[in-house]
Amino acid sequence: MKKNLLFLTTLLILISCNNDKKYIGHWHEYIGNNKDFSECIVIKDSTFSIDKYTIGGEFDYYEDLNFILQNVYYDSLIFQNYKIKKDFISINDSIKWIKQEEDTQTLIDDFSAGLKIKIEPIIHKFSEKDTIDNLKLGPQFFIGKLKDFAFKDGIKGQFNVQLNDKINNDDNSLLRFLFIRNCDSQNYDYNYLISADKDISKTYIDNIRKLMGTINIKEKDIYFRYLDTIAFKHGYKNIKEIDEFIK
Repeated sequence: MKKNLLFLTTLLILISCNNDKKYIGHWHEYIGNNKDFSECIVIKDSTFSIDKYTIGGEFDYYEDLNFILQNVYYDSLIFQNYKIKKDFISINDSIKWIKQEEDTQTLIDDFSAGLKIKIEPIIHKFSEKDTIDNLKLGPQFFIGKLKDFAFKDGIKGQFNVQLNDKINNDDNSLLRFLFIRNCDSQNYDYNYLISADKDISKTYIDNIRKLMGTINIKEKDIYFRYLDTIAFKHGYKNIKEIDEFIK
């Protein structure tokens, strides 16, 4: 996917006037007729990022635009039909980029950037003690409902767990994932991060905590992520505090 995005970005750069720079902006990519976006792309004067957790986020994939121009094979850009408007780009009627406003809705939408699931984040007032600087970030859990292009990967209409790029809902899969990562943590000290939908139940979270406890993952090492839609920031609290945010 990232390779295709680099190709598409290069195309935009090549066909845009240097003074116009139509490609600069915050974009969501849609494939076919899917109503849920698949990727978030932020292009600035000199950098290109994919699935950045938008304003206030820290987990960026960055590329230098000059590097892209030097390393992409231009003859691989075979697009027979493209349309470019101020806030909309389409390629062969199958890939669509729609420019986003840097507003609260985009902030919330990008909480699920690059995922197969959609997460309505926990909203809370940001505290300076909740910065990512306090964490040694390791394995991440994402819990939400499937986006429309990923219905075949999990259980439609219910909460699903995404680990890396896969949906893993059964306890055995979760344990295998945790066991391997926990073995790694014997050599690399890090924290586990859960990004969960605000409507997730306490029972659901407690089951994950129980699984983690069976292989001696300490609660002091488990954190969850929230969003402050006023300060436009992501915050990180220890899992022991999650009970006050869920039912």
